[in-house]
Amino acid sequence: MTADSTPLGPPDQWPKALRNAIDLILPSAFQMNVLWGPHCIAFYNDAYASHIGHMNPRNMGRPAREHSPNLQETLDTSFETVRQSGKTLSAREWPFVFNRNGTPETTFCDFSWSPIRDDDGEIGGVLCMVVDVTERVRSARTLVASERKARELSERLQMAQAAGGIGVFLLDGATDTLSVSSEFCRIFGVPERETWPMKEIEQLRVDPNDPMSSRKTRNDRTARLDVEYRIRRPSDGAVRWIWRRAEIVHDANGAAMLARGVVQDITTRKQAEATLRQSEARFRMLAQAVPNQVWTADADGQNDWVSDGMCAYFGLASHALLGDRWRQIVHPDDLPRVEERWAEALAHTRPYEESVRLRRHDGEYRWHLSRAQPVESIAETEPRMRWVGTNTDIDDHKAALLAHVLTGQTSAASGST
Repeated sequence: MTADSTPLGPPDQWPKALRNAIDLILPSAFQMNVLWGPHCIAFYNDAYASHIGHMNPRNMGRPAREHSPNLQETLDTSFETVRQSGKTLSAREWPFVFNRNGTPETTFCDFSWSPIRDDDGEIGGVLCMVVDVTERVRSARTLVASERKARELSERLQMAQAAGGIGVFLLDGATDTLSVSSEFCRIFGVPERETWPMKEIEQLRVDPNDPMSSRKTRNDRTARLDVEYRIRRPSDGAVRWIWRRAEIVHDANGAAMLARGVVQDITTRKQAEATLRQSEARFRMLAQAVPNQVWTADADGQNDWVSDGMCAYFGLASHALLGDRWRQIVHPDDLPRVEERWAEALAHTRPYEESVRLRRHDGEYRWHLSRAQPVESIAETEPRMRWVGTNTDIDDHKAALLAHVLTGQTSAASGST
């Protein structure tokens, strides 16, 4: 530091009280600094230098607001409070924003500011002792957030258990022991007890490869916590499908301590899904056998399946007719009308029927009767409404009808003459 680097001039002209204060803080292992005069000229020790990062050493002997402009109001207010009262000012976990490494960083500090009297007995500056407690504050906040999350989870589990049909468990990682609710025991078909060894519950699995293992779940951070698996209940020998949702709790070092969660018997849903798959398979076999073009759409009117006959007729792969890509085969003059009628059918969930010209694989547009019927899905996991539709080529029929009409008109004209 040179004489021209500080507004106070050469060190030998500094007040004796300031020099004594600087001599006091320099050897200290605690973070300490002195703010002197109305401009809060800053002097600090090596311990405090790490607190302001890359701003050291050019801020030694300069106004503190130059390296912490965001603290100007705090500095001025605190300095004036100490100067007026002559008493020490202290605070805990005070937030500061420092530009330590070129980017703003929020830190938390405990500090105390004590008055320093100058050679005339007036208060000429303050001695500031700082303790960086950023890690303590962050850890405390993390702990509070974790405890709040645990309370919320516990409340949800209690509500789920009270609703019935959902079992609750807590797995102790140290003993590999489950603490379970009575509903858990009923779902698994085991005698009602408060605790069960995890290995005894694992033995109920029908397939050892099912993703149920507690050890894998706890020790593998990539393990799925939301899983479905089958068990054979010892109470009646029935095979049941189980859904499990778990949450892993880790200690401060990241090691898994316990798992907590819920289980539910979803056998009825699984049976409904199997029935639906069988029904879908039978429907598609029938749809492939009929001469009509068959298609299905979801609740939003997006095609999600087309028959092989439909693909062959239009000369397109199935994916080229899914979603709203069917628009490419509709005659441009018919498309606005078709879109309007289809939108009305979707909005009011009523059958759709329209005559439309569709482009065959050879490029010829032919008249079709397009029909669709809304149907309700039986699967709980599927959208409630779906559509089953057909396209029937009626071009030859329309041509024959038109010829008949024309022939009749010609005959009538001849008879009148």
